[in-house]
Amino acid sequence: LPFRAPAPSHPIRRFFFKLCGDGLDMTHPFEMCITIILLINMLTVCMQHHGQPSEFVDAEFYVGLIATGVFAFETVVKIIAWDIWYFRSWWNVFDFILALASSVSVFVSSGPTVVFNILRLFRLLRMFRFIKKFKKLQAMFETLSISALASFNVATVMFVVFFIFAIFGMQFFGKIMLMERGLEDHANFSDFPNAMLTLFRVSTGDMWELVMYGTMIHEGNSDCSMERGDCGTPWAAFYFIIFVLVGGLLLINLFVAIVLEKFAESHLDETSQKIRTVDMWRSAWSYFDRTHSGKLPVRYFLAVILTAPQRFGFGETLLSGECC
Repeated sequence: LPFRAPAPSHPIRRFFFKLCGDGLDMTHPFEMCITIILLINMLTVCMQHHGQPSEFVDAEFYVGLIATGVFAFETVVKIIAWDIWYFRSWWNVFDFILALASSVSVFVSSGPTVVFNILRLFRLLRMFRFIKKFKKLQAMFETLSISALASFNVATVMFVVFFIFAIFGMQFFGKIMLMERGLEDHANFSDFPNAMLTLFRVSTGDMWELVMYGTMIHEGNSDCSMERGDCGTPWAAFYFIIFVLVGGLLLINLFVAIVLEKFAESHLDETSQKIRTVDMWRSAWSYFDRTHSGKLPVRYFLAVILTAPQRFGFGETLLSGECC
């Protein structure tokens, strides 16, 4: 179920609760203000460029400083208003870590460069906060999370295919002469790491035909020599065509198919849950409205609300048998 914090009874906490909302309504004025500030902060980060004037650098610094202060204020307000409920949502925990890291980076500007850059990196992660503010983005993100395990299985098979083709490439193309257009220093089969990188380049379609032509050179179109054994072979085309079909098209498209399947399943589950909820509400109403008139006496209305499922009532499951 979506996160929703309960209303507190303490007057001070109730004040902050009215200020920030319950965490479910993303159209609350407080949430809208946070979204606008987040958007402005992201735009200033995207506007960075080489040779930017010092005035822009100062403006960017102060915008980032204000955004950090606003996000820290948001975190404090929500923790006061929601208490321990704040940490029952993973998105809130993520916001808390970002706010904490961003606040620390403001005071560690004089520390080691590596530590400072890592802390500044957390500011760039603020864009992920847009995910929880838009339902469609959140559904897509959850789909990617669900499909991670199945994608790992496909990735394992893909690694095995790459491994087999890399070994074959080292055996048959490892001694071929390197050229400017063809096999080169960064695309060859001389050893296993280079073979794997070369196959990755071929799988992405990045001028893979030049790599293929480089494995097919002969004495007539290059300086290779059959005596030295650094010439190619004409059947190399079959090697690359098979690899492109299996590794570059079939396996990579499997990742897309898995994500689409999980996305369709998530929508189907959501639709089925809505239909089931409506059916349970209809059953609860029909239990008391034995004449099917569409009207109920007032004395039965509270019983229907207590029996009906959530969103319509307070019940978890429909009671069968005697109800009241």
